[in-house]
Amino acid sequence: MVIGLKSQVAERPNEVALTDETGTTTWVHLNDQANRWILGLRGLGIQPGDRIAVMTGNRREAWEVFVAALHAGFVLVIVPWDADVERTRYIMEHSDARLLIMEDACRPVAVEATADLPLVARLTLDGATGDGVHAAADLLYHSPPIEPDGQMAGGPMFYTSGTTGAPKGVIGAGINAAGGPISDVLDTAAGVAQGLGIDTKGVALIAGPLYHSGQFVLSTFPMLAGQRIVIRRTTDPAGVLEAIDRYHVGNTLLLPSVLGEMLRLPEDVRDRFKGTTLQLLMHTGAPCPPHVKQGMIDWLGPKVVEIYGASEGGMFAMGSSQDFLDKPGSVGRILPFIEATVIGPDDTPVAPGEEGEIFLRYRNGNTFSYHKAPEKTAEAYREPGQFTLGDIGRIDEDGYLFISGRRSHVITVNGVWVHPNHVEQGIAAFEQVNDVGVFEGGPEGGPEEVHVSVVPAEGVDPATLEDAVRGWAAETMTPEQVPTRVHVVESIPRNASGKILRDALREAALPG
Repeated sequence: MVIGLKSQVAERPNEVALTDETGTTTWVHLNDQANRWILGLRGLGIQPGDRIAVMTGNRREAWEVFVAALHAGFVLVIVPWDADVERTRYIMEHSDARLLIMEDACRPVAVEATADLPLVARLTLDGATGDGVHAAADLLYHSPPIEPDGQMAGGPMFYTSGTTGAPKGVIGAGINAAGGPISDVLDTAAGVAQGLGIDTKGVALIAGPLYHSGQFVLSTFPMLAGQRIVIRRTTDPAGVLEAIDRYHVGNTLLLPSVLGEMLRLPEDVRDRFKGTTLQLLMHTGAPCPPHVKQGMIDWLGPKVVEIYGASEGGMFAMGSSQDFLDKPGSVGRILPFIEATVIGPDDTPVAPGEEGEIFLRYRNGNTFSYHKAPEKTAEAYREPGQFTLGDIGRIDEDGYLFISGRRSHVITVNGVWVHPNHVEQGIAAFEQVNDVGVFEGGPEGGPEEVHVSVVPAEGVDPATLEDAVRGWAAETMTPEQVPTRVHVVESIPRNASGKILRDALREAALPG
């Protein structure tokens, strides 16, 4: 028996632990599968500390592997299911992964990307063999479901989204640490559940991509604390609402873009949603436009919670619905186990309310590093233990944290910092706009310019939208924030974590 499932198997072995679009898995079966995975992978020569890569969409079998890795000291490398050959190759090679577990939907990319890598095995969850790929079912069939000895904590090595450079593999801090006692995993599970106030006998929904650190953490650890997990492969808003009602979901984590899509659903679809069991609707991954946050609170009540965190170590700040109403635009308060300091251009702390770069520190001394990138690790730390994610913001006199945006995204207009996030939030409130993204579009070597790409709302004439957006911005924003140019587009490119792909936005609007 894997230790993290001991109470679930003892108290409710035949209750459902995992549900996806193909079926269900009970607690006792999840335990058996985790046992088989541990013993099977050990039989292939996988040892504590080794990296094992998983490249699948959201499905029950992925969590069977996750539970196994977290109890065997393995390091999980979760490769985005939508990665191309180049990115897959980079993550597989850079991470030193020894084995790849995939689903057939990812197989063409996975096989090409790893063709000449010295992997112990390439396993598919879907049964088909060939091309050097073997069926995971065969490995599990020959591995008994007995309790593995020597259980120890495993952990994920998340890769950053790569929106500001090559993806970085994160090792260390908090939930990422592997190799410690198995109690580390159980303590993390209990801490996540207690910190969020979730019902450990309730139901959680995951609809975002499993390779996003927030989705992984806020599904896997609540499950180890006792929650049933409902797994969806897509975030279509109507389907998410239907799943919440059907499975009596109590907590879920969604991207701000999904919340916006929910608010734009037809009135009859929204009216069908009851949401009586929903206690906690969390959002993270990207800034949430204030009008979207307000709209969700007006609709669902004080159930909406913002989490400020990162692949570098989990959650750093959290804001309730009331926090947002009291301090519009804030992401809430810094969590008790984190110390936050805002540092100005002169490398000294600024006064409350003043803007600067946000530096964080774990009060227990935890640190992280970037795999094979000592120079990137050094750049992240101002002093031992105190690190930055590259975010600019402020902390007010009441301790609320406000994020302005990434340091690398700042646009300087007439000597004034313009944060794309601020411009996006202002224009997103304009009723003629469905979606918006901002990028720096000035000529090379010339002054920087604010360029805005917008998706017109239904029924809006694209030919008139540029002037309308500039007029709205001139009335509601500072002169420096008013866009130099407005580009009307069909969609705003985002990665699966919800972050705007500003380089892709620029390339589409200003080709060549």
